[in-house]
Amino acid sequence: MVKKVDFLDLLKNSNTTFDFETKAVKSGDLKKILEAGRFSPSSQNSQPWKFIVVKNEKTIDQLMKSCVYGAFYKDPPLMIAVVLEPLEKKFAGLAKSGFKNLLDYHRHLDISLPVMNMYLETNSLGLNGCIVSPEINVANKILKVSKNSEAILLLGIGHKKKGSYTKNKERRALKDIVFYEKYGGKKWLLLDWKGRLLNFWNLRGYVFVLLRLETTMKLTKK
Repeated sequence: MVKKVDFLDLLKNSNTTFDFETKAVKSGDLKKILEAGRFSPSSQNSQPWKFIVVKNEKTIDQLMKSCVYGAFYKDPPLMIAVVLEPLEKKFAGLAKSGFKNLLDYHRHLDISLPVMNMYLETNSLGLNGCIVSPEINVANKILKVSKNSEAILLLGIGHKKKGSYTKNKERRALKDIVFYEKYGGKKWLLLDWKGRLLNFWNLRGYVFVLLRLETTMKLTKK
């Protein structure tokens, strides 16, 4: 039986870690994290990624120094560089189709999915992580990445240092970010007798009809 995990709780309790202990990450946990990345979805199942596992302290330090806001983090004991790969030959036909303009767009959307999956798996294992953006040319040079590939994101993994800084996880309320049926659409309140969604204006009409019906029934009884 698969162990049930409350995914929403996992999301709510996952926070970016800025200060890591030197304690190593178990090899079994690393494998699970990589598997989470491997099973990520992608457009046309193209899987445009490679993962580079980095444990060398000097290399991790160089990578962190190449990152935007990297100075705010204490180097994690483990890092996974996520490399965006060029389109494989078997998908070359897409470049000649109506999808041509979407290819690069989709590749950059796809590459975020394994990063997020690995980050969440990291947290589900009781570990902590951070996602950082390196200067791609610098990261490529450090990691000796092939031409036309890009070390686009880095996932730091380790154990959070006790008492270290944690940024408050503030999110806007659903009522401020959710629309219905169209941009700016009013929030739905109830379903009608046919199971259709009712917004405020529709609901007001139904209430009016019900009141008229009640009044008519009273007059009929008299």
